[in-house]
Amino acid sequence: MHGDKPRPHDADTSAFDAEATMAVPAAALARIPVYPYYPGEVILPGYRLNKRLGSGGFGEVWRATAPGGMGVAIKILANLGRVQGGREYRALQTIKNIRHAHIVPIFGVWLKSGDGRVLDEAELLDAEQRLLAVRGAQRKPDQPGLAATVDTPTGAVQLESLELVIAMGLGDQTLTDRLREHTKAGDQAIPVATLLDWMHQGALALDHFNSGSRRRGENATAVQHCDIKPQNMLLVGDAVQVCDFGLARAQGEVRATSNTMASLAYAAPEMVSGTRDPAVTTDQYSLAVTYLELRTGHLPYADLSPGDILRAKLDGTLDLGRLPESEADVVRRAVAVDPALRWPSCVEFVRALRAAAHADHGAALIARGGLTDVPAAQAASGATAHGSGTVDRRRRLVTAGLVGIATLGVSLGLLVWRNDSTPPTREVAKSLEQAARFAEAGDAYAGVLGGRKAELAAVLWDLQTQAADADHTADCIPLLRRLEKLYAETPPPQVRGLARWDVVNSLAWYLSTDPAAGGAAASDARRLAAEGLTLAGDDTTLLPQALDTAAAAAARNGLFDEAIAQIERAIAIAPDDTARADFERRRASYRARRAWSSP
Repeated sequence: MHGDKPRPHDADTSAFDAEATMAVPAAALARIPVYPYYPGEVILPGYRLNKRLGSGGFGEVWRATAPGGMGVAIKILANLGRVQGGREYRALQTIKNIRHAHIVPIFGVWLKSGDGRVLDEAELLDAEQRLLAVRGAQRKPDQPGLAATVDTPTGAVQLESLELVIAMGLGDQTLTDRLREHTKAGDQAIPVATLLDWMHQGALALDHFNSGSRRRGENATAVQHCDIKPQNMLLVGDAVQVCDFGLARAQGEVRATSNTMASLAYAAPEMVSGTRDPAVTTDQYSLAVTYLELRTGHLPYADLSPGDILRAKLDGTLDLGRLPESEADVVRRAVAVDPALRWPSCVEFVRALRAAAHADHGAALIARGGLTDVPAAQAASGATAHGSGTVDRRRRLVTAGLVGIATLGVSLGLLVWRNDSTPPTREVAKSLEQAARFAEAGDAYAGVLGGRKAELAAVLWDLQTQAADADHTADCIPLLRRLEKLYAETPPPQVRGLARWDVVNSLAWYLSTDPAAGGAAASDARRLAAEGLTLAGDDTTLLPQALDTAAAAAARNGLFDEAIAQIERAIAIAPDDTARADFERRRASYRARRAWSSP
């Protein structure tokens, strides 16, 4: 068995970093590279292992160098014949073709035999069929963990000797690592504004994952990650990517195998009781517990023993007392024991969190100004976990009053800044942002950041994203117009993940679809949409969106035949069923000679 081979001491791996000069240890030179691996070994042609990042009972994760010198993560799972190995392989088949900016990309997948060979095409097909048949197989009493009911044809590769090797994107650190950095620096937890941005990115990934938007036909099933936690959310630059899909499940697929691999502290109640069948909101529950820990520095349990954690989950008695009351109301709904009572999506959950955080900030401004007649706790969002989620009208009016008074205070401060002709401060800009005055916040940040174009572009893009999430579409247009001017300069800002196409396509879309944009917006929309088409070129990722925008701009100008032609081109190359359905709804509108008016 692979596990009988001696493992190099972990201290030896520290010398083999991605940037280090690699030297294969003498012990590795005399053997064919198989699990467990040594630093410096070439696990696959062109892939050299540098440093072990983690290990478990049946596998390891390494930092490695790929062909061309690119850094990647390599996940190795040995002994695939066990039931858990078959589960991992099924999960990989479920998610390997899902693509999203906030999901860690998979670059390649290989199966290796016990003698270190990469399986050829015929062996791979045979092994895949048998691995997928491991599902639900019974175990022999004397071989716990091995699937005994899957027969091995004569001369075929033994499943128990197989290794699964996956090359994936490499992150900078996990959110657990970042929380540890903040606590070491004396912070209680991760600052809420930064954390909400990361939660929003994770929510976008999970909703994409959960919706089945990359499936077609009979495979268009929703998928739940089933193991969301801070350790499985990677920071790549300043963005979050969701990783480690070893427990991923198609919606409706009962997890008949053991749940010991799941992280109990973050798991939803339905995953630790009964049939362990994930619901459409299972990942939302885990995301809510993740947010609470990163926001407060603590998990929501009085005692961290497994029994107490399980009772708190099943009884719905998680400790939310460290959160501000308005945020606690939002989280309380997300961690409802009944999956049907949670938020409709992860993004809606995070939007409610952001609104609650703004309400808390407004209450704090009032308290600093001496306006304390209304308790700050009444600035809650009003979300409940006790029914359909309707909000108490009186509480909403109180919240609106608090935010209104806070916004008035911010506005007066901004008027003083403008009348004095003195530069704005970052505090004023941040206060405007937190009061949901996004366009004015953009003006203030422009004054603060001056000629630092890249930093300003990143801030403006984030503000327009927040404005869109909060349905403040009137703020999106001035923010995008300022961005468009920035990207018209030479040289343009250099911001990772943001280019002129993103700006002009988004601006053209809002000018085309927002009825409040005004009649003069129609010609601008058409000009910008044409530029977006040119910039998209033949890029199959960008072109469907560019065609959609061009169609909306044509319809805004009354050119419905052109709009229909463009949207039909978009339908023909739609990346998934969800996009195709959206495009078809807009085509129906254009055929009825109606411009699309829903940004």
